[in-house]
Amino acid sequence: MAVGYKVYHDVPGKKFNIDHVVVGKNGVFAIETKGRSKKNSNEGKENARVIYDGEVLNFPTWKESDPINQVKNVSVWLSKELSSAVGEEVKVESALSISGWYIDRKSNASPCVYNGKSPERIFPKLRCQELSEQLIARITHQIERMVNDVKPKAYKPKENT
Repeated sequence: MAVGYKVYHDVPGKKFNIDHVVVGKNGVFAIETKGRSKKNSNEGKENARVIYDGEVLNFPTWKESDPINQVKNVSVWLSKELSSAVGEEVKVESALSISGWYIDRKSNASPCVYNGKSPERIFPKLRCQELSEQLIARITHQIERMVNDVKPKAYKPKENT
């Protein structure tokens, strides 16, 4: 995945985190990952297939749109944060990874929904915003500041005695 991309994990936001942020020449991508249990893994592919119609994730026995709305919202937030920090518009494309499921995409609408396998084949095909090396450096600097500014809650510095 890192070939040609910078990848960041657990990027903090305001009262949330972004599971993964990927930065490359073809743009910035906010990725949320979701795990969903299957009814019975012995019943074949049809019971392990989710259909994405551009608005709703249609699982075999239920439908949901919250993950789609979540990743769209974090993408908008990250776009605003990065644009403000670097002084020019930074578009952020959203992607949703649903591990272990066969994804049947009936729409190319955002977010890109995939099963988490072979991201090195998926992300180069996506076109969000062509980025110069200089802009990539400014964006990644800001993301690294976001990630490195987080202080672990469990850590307590030693007191001077």
